[in-house]
Amino acid sequence: MYYRLLAAQMLPEELDRILYLDPDMLVIGSLRALYDTDMGDFLYAASIHHGLVDLSTPVNRIRLSTQDAEGYFNSGMLLMNLPEIRKSVHPQDIFAYVEQNRALLVLPDQDVLNGLYGERILELDEKLYNYDARKYNGYLLASQGEADMDYVIANTRILHFCGKRKPWNKAYVGRFGVLYKHYMQLTARLMI
Repeated sequence: MYYRLLAAQMLPEELDRILYLDPDMLVIGSLRALYDTDMGDFLYAASIHHGLVDLSTPVNRIRLSTQDAEGYFNSGMLLMNLPEIRKSVHPQDIFAYVEQNRALLVLPDQDVLNGLYGERILELDEKLYNYDARKYNGYLLASQGEADMDYVIANTRILHFCGKRKPWNKAYVGRFGVLYKHYMQLTARLMI
């Protein structure tokens, strides 16, 4: 799981950016605008999963000593600015952070990302690029009805099936299971 943070160390020097996506994500729209995002001197671009009652942010600020952080970035989708990362992200810093904070790490790679580099992450709209498929009702309520299913289909680019329930499991009953199956069927047709 730490390889995503060390990717710049292993990739060819001629690459200047990459997009990392967790395997439990479904791309439902073009990623061109995301990939072309002006990152300036930010190391990463990622999303914060804001909630109606975001109780975890204050806890994470204390736990990771990131009192000035805007929130807690999800590491499932990372646009990486490789030249800046090569200058600023060093394996020994990551390993030292893990060793010093071993007892505090809940989501280890994500905790390291936020604890060491949170101030150098460009925040992206989660509803577009890291939509938590479990939280449809929360997005709908927070947007006062704007982020309905039509909004998701027209605007969202990446659905993230966070948590234990995944649409490829038979027991999945989430709202986006049918959409996942639709794209799975389209993909299967392309493979023939």
